[in-house]
Amino acid sequence: MQAWLESVATPMASDAVDSEREDDSSEVRTRWEDFPPAMVAGAIAVLDLRGMSDDELLSAAAAVEKSGASAHAVQARVLAEFARRRPGYLGEKPASPFDEFAGNEVAAVLHVAPRTGSQRLDWAIELASRLPKTLAAMETGQVTASKAKIVSEETLNLGPDVVAAVETRWKPRCLTARRS
Repeated sequence: MQAWLESVATPMASDAVDSEREDDSSEVRTRWEDFPPAMVAGAIAVLDLRGMSDDELLSAAAAVEKSGASAHAVQARVLAEFARRRPGYLGEKPASPFDEFAGNEVAAVLHVAPRTGSQRLDWAIELASRLPKTLAAMETGQVTASKAKIVSEETLNLGPDVVAAVETRWKPRCLTARRS
């Protein structure tokens, strides 16, 4: 882990930036968006931000956004599996008398209101079952949680075939923009 952190903390030269550079400056820029979303937040958290260029700071902010989307996606997968184990919450049988309180269980462990726990659980179920491509794009940091929520809301009353077509068509336009 230490070796990885040291390699991340050392700025990487961007080939595009180096080839377009007109002066002999030895300044290099770290493109934080190129790092895996699951690893970037921890790496950035231990850095002295004062030593970073403006471009690196903005790149780090974008990378943390991707990291947040990835974390939301992982949590959604975890909560969807939890819901699968509570068939009564999903309206399926056999149901346990406790299944209806699955949202409350989520709320308790996440330290949120019961309604918020149920909403998180419901959204996780929806992503995993109805919007799997959106969930996968969130996990890689290509789609933010807020964009995924919009797709979820806008496709709520559409049939499965239409939802699948929407997921295929909208995602390319919503991918995280790459800065050059």
